Amino acid sequence: MKRTLIVAILTIFTATSISTAYADDNRSSKSIPYVLNAAQFPQRKARFVRHTIRIQVPPDSKRISELAIVIPSGVTVKNDITVHNRAGQPIEVNSSVNESKITLDFPHDIVTQEVIEIALNQVELPRFYPIWLYRIYAKLADSNTELSIGVAEIRTRL
Repeated sequence: MKRTLIVAILTIFTATSISTAYADDNRSSKSIPYVLNAAQFPQRKARFVRHTIRIQVPPDSKRISELAIVIPSGVTVKNDITVHNRAGQPIEVNSSVNESKITLDFPHDIVTQEVIEIALNQVELPRFYPIWLYRIYAKLADSNTELSIGVAEIRTRL
């Protein structure tokens, strides 16, 4: 009985101490934007949630002209997307969403050393899958090449 109780407590502690979001580390280059982290609200399993992805623009980076976010299969994202900096000031963006990809076009310069927060406000999740991977690509100013800037991993607490 004691052993079962100890195992149950350790299992619960381990399950609750796991972080809810991970991001692919692309910080070795100081001239390319990279994914800082990602989060879900509410953190528990829900049908409709908000996913937030944070992207760091390093000091030596060119300006971002466009971001492309690949939507995980089974996830539905509505075109209710807000983009702002860390201080909460909105950043003007033209967004479009299709079944598999979100495209964000930035008509104005984004200040370097800025953190961009992208809030996907109406995300519909299917049941019974706790991990979502968003692959993120950026087009920098004066370039048509899409650069992979990371993978945002969002974990759902069941």
